[in-house]
Amino acid sequence: MEQCVVKKGFVPSFEGGKEPELTFLYKIKAEKSDCIRAMHAHANELEIILINSGQGVYSIDGKRRAVKEGDIIIYNSNVVHEETFGIDGQINSYCCGISNLHLTGLRPNALISDEVSPVFASGGHYQDIANLLELMFTQLAGRLPRAPETCHYLMLSLISILLDLTQSYVEREDRKGLKNNILGRRIKNYIDEHYAEDLTLESIAKAINVSIYYMSHIFKEETGYSPLQYVSRRRIGEAQSLLVQTDYSATQIGTMVGFGNPSYFNAMFTKNVGMSPLKYRRTCVSMNKEGSKK
Repeated sequence: MEQCVVKKGFVPSFEGGKEPELTFLYKIKAEKSDCIRAMHAHANELEIILINSGQGVYSIDGKRRAVKEGDIIIYNSNVVHEETFGIDGQINSYCCGISNLHLTGLRPNALISDEVSPVFASGGHYQDIANLLELMFTQLAGRLPRAPETCHYLMLSLISILLDLTQSYVEREDRKGLKNNILGRRIKNYIDEHYAEDLTLESIAKAINVSIYYMSHIFKEETGYSPLQYVSRRRIGEAQSLLVQTDYSATQIGTMVGFGNPSYFNAMFTKNVGMSPLKYRRTCVSMNKEGSKK
């Protein structure tokens, strides 16, 4: 017989006894033609991604990062991110949303420091994390009477495992390689705050008080995008969120995110996502309905 003794009087990780809340859970099989997710952010919740299979390059807070099977990606609240796909054309993953998270030493709805890499290899923790997410998904998809309560406790277990995993990484990581380019960060923050406005290279450079050439060079070096490419993808990503989460028309949404011309919005959305705004809405709504039936 093997026995494990539970330590008494452990200190909870959450500040003031406040417990986080599970807001959504997706099981995603994403192909190049299906619901490509452009740049977006969540103001009041964080996301946890587990890559089950496949590989690709994700843009996270202005930096491109390679992801692969077994990786955990953590998006703190307000972190702009974008998922793209690899050569094989698909990434299978779980996506978990959590709100009301308050951890000592971190800002609200942050699981890690904003200064560390958001991509972690799950290693020996992979199976435990995958099992927790699959059990949560099965409970919710099955609409069991106590599914919300069961998933709440499973989510707390998930957070505890991830805190141990990320802490061990942070202790080993070389902080020198994590310093962001200050000017690139200033440009990105300005665009994130004003993307829905009538931005031009001239207006951005004037606001940052640098030359257009220097601004464009530094930003491309920092993010991999030109400033106006970033503006466009930021707008499209927010439009995707509004198409799925609201009943606004495509024309209204295009205007809300900064595309003044409906035809131009439709053309840019289709070019970047691979389908029109209305087809995107129908496809994602259909996928969500199918997922809830499983």
